[in-house]
Amino acid sequence: MLKRSIALLAGSAWALAGCGPNAGSAPDDSGTTKKASLGASGEPLRAGLYHIVQTGDVDIEEERCLKTSDVEAGRFVVPDMTGDGWTFDTNRMSGGTIEVAARHPSGGKLNIDGTFEKESFAVDGTVELKLNGETHVVRTQQRGAFASPTCPEGMD
Repeated sequence: MLKRSIALLAGSAWALAGCGPNAGSAPDDSGTTKKASLGASGEPLRAGLYHIVQTGDVDIEEERCLKTSDVEAGRFVVPDMTGDGWTFDTNRMSGGTIEVAARHPSGGKLNIDGTFEKESFAVDGTVELKLNGETHVVRTQQRGAFASPTCPEGMD
């Protein structure tokens, strides 16, 4: 049961990336709003539907919609999807790199690091959770490939 709880929480944490309602522009570390999320090739990650394969401690395959507003804001994870209490120290997608660091008052931590090109991304992530007084660490890798410029109706 504990392993299932960890898998569900880790899956939920990864579901944070790139989906959910628009939360507006994300401030960078200096508090200013980022307007560009250009990759190493000089082009931003293309908004739309992505096919994602996750491996590691939790293996899943899914589709996720990356909204134009989030890509333009240079945001990889949509903060509205994290649930109560999560604070983002870093949530940046710029210059071909992805960096996310978040923490929870309960001691939970989320770290995502990776790279992106115009129609793909690759990230490694670690979710550290406290369950029943014990710290559990879940490590995963995600590879996303552009599938379509439009997302299915109802998919945020």
